[in-house]
Amino acid sequence: MQHAILFLYFLIFSFGLMVLGISSVLAYKSKSKKLFVYFLLLSAYSFNLFTIILESYSSVNMPWFQKDSGAFWTHIMMFSHFLLMFAVLLLNGYFSTNGNIGPRWIPYAFLCIALYVYDWIYPRRSIGFRIFGVPVVDLLFFGSIVYILVQGYLRLSSFKRQNNLPLHSLEMTFFSRLQWSIVILLPFVLNDDLHFVSLPIRFSPLLYAVINVVFLQLLFKFYLAHYYISESDIHSLEKTENHPVFDRYGITEREREIIVLVLKGYSNIRIGKELFVSLATVKTHIYNIFKKTGIKSRFELIYMMKK
Repeated sequence: MQHAILFLYFLIFSFGLMVLGISSVLAYKSKSKKLFVYFLLLSAYSFNLFTIILESYSSVNMPWFQKDSGAFWTHIMMFSHFLLMFAVLLLNGYFSTNGNIGPRWIPYAFLCIALYVYDWIYPRRSIGFRIFGVPVVDLLFFGSIVYILVQGYLRLSSFKRQNNLPLHSLEMTFFSRLQWSIVILLPFVLNDDLHFVSLPIRFSPLLYAVINVVFLQLLFKFYLAHYYISESDIHSLEKTENHPVFDRYGITEREREIIVLVLKGYSNIRIGKELFVSLATVKTHIYNIFKKTGIKSRFELIYMMKK
C-alpha cells in the first residue's frame, strides 16, 4: 500500500515538474511578472512536495535515515513550509496590489524568516508552545493561509461589485479556482500535519496536483491569448496596407516582409533564401526592427503584433 502511494506521489511530482518547466520557459520568454510570481509559487510547492516524498520514502525503506538525521530533516521540512508560505503571501500581495507589489515582499519575507527561526529555537515538540495541543507555528502557518483566502475572496467580491477588475479576467479565473481548490482540500491538508484522523495518504500532494492542473490551463490560455498567431492572422497581416505597428514605428516595406516571415516561424537563413538576400542583411533588418520597436525577442514581436 505504501509503495503504491509513493508511486502516486512520484507521478504527481513528475507532472508538476513538467508544468514547472513549461511555466519557466513561458515566463522567461514573455518577461511576464505575473507568470514569474506563479512560477515562484509552483517552485516552492514543488520543493515542499519533494521533501514529503523523501520523508515518505525514508520512513518505508530507510527508517535509519530519519533516526540519524531527525532534527536536520525536521528543519528542512519546516523550511519548505515557510518557503511555500512566502510564495502564497507574495501571490496574494501581487493580486491585491494589481501587480505593483513593490517592497511589500519584505515584510512577507521577514514574517516567514521569523517563524522559521522561532521554530528552530522552540521546536514544535516543545509542550510549552502549544495551544490546545497544536504547535503555535502550525497555527500561524495555516492561519495565514486562511487569512489570505478570506482577504482574496473579499477583494474579489469587491471588484466584481464595483465592476472594476484590475487584472485580466484570465488571471481572475485562475485565482478564483485556486481559492476554491485550497478551500475544499485545506481541511485534509491540515490533517496531514496535525493528525486529527489517521489516514494512509497525505492530501498536500493532491492539492499540488489540482493547482498544477489549474495552472496548466492558465498557461495554455495565456499562450493562446498573447503568443499564438494563426495562419489567417498572418495572411490578413500580409494584405493590410496600414498596420498600426508599422505606422507607429516607421517600419519599412522590407522590414515588414521580414516581420511576416518571422511570424511564420522562419529562421534567419530561410528568410534570406526567401527574399534572396544575405544572412547578414537579414540580421541587420531584424536588429533594426528590434531597435525601432524596443522589443528584445521574436516572442515579444508576436505579442506586439497580437496587441
